[in-house]
Amino acid sequence: QLIAFLKEHPDNQKDIADMSLEEATKFAVNYFTEKEVEENIIKRYPKKNMFWYNIGEGSCPLEASRMGHCGRSDKDDSVLYSLRRKSPGMKVSDSHVTISYVESEDAVYQIKGKGNCTPEERYGPYVVDFLKMMDVQRVHETGMHSDCNFNDFIEYLSEKYPEADYEASQKRQLEEL
Repeated sequence: QLIAFLKEHPDNQKDIADMSLEEATKFAVNYFTEKEVEENIIKRYPKKNMFWYNIGEGSCPLEASRMGHCGRSDKDDSVLYSLRRKSPGMKVSDSHVTISYVESEDAVYQIKGKGNCTPEERYGPYVVDFLKMMDVQRVHETGMHSDCNFNDFIEYLSEKYPEADYEASQKRQLEEL
């Protein structure tokens, strides 16, 4: 993997120039572990260097590590999507929002920011765009697995994307209370 890393781009040698062979090898392995598969990028926002990435399964240890949450969905048939940023010069992207989506139900079960909290406000429009892009019919996010209050976030989503049913989310919030 170290050789593949060096062959991938002429500037890659600069990243490992001051490392031992062991450190350089570990760096290259991590790079290929975190590198996105181009076909899994479902939408790009070039002006902000952001993109939605289809993780392809309902569990991802890498996403868990990046985001500080479990990195998996409670639903067996869900797929995780990650809102990521990769600015020019960055070797790997940063994750900012994780969504658990079930295509057969046109439903979202979780929308988590860092540490299982609500996504930062600046990522709200990207979440709304995801809901529109996937034609989501139901949003079941309640803030489960979180100490954060999701009420304002769900209210924001319901105002910006009224096409979805948020009733199940509201009922579950009341039950949890």
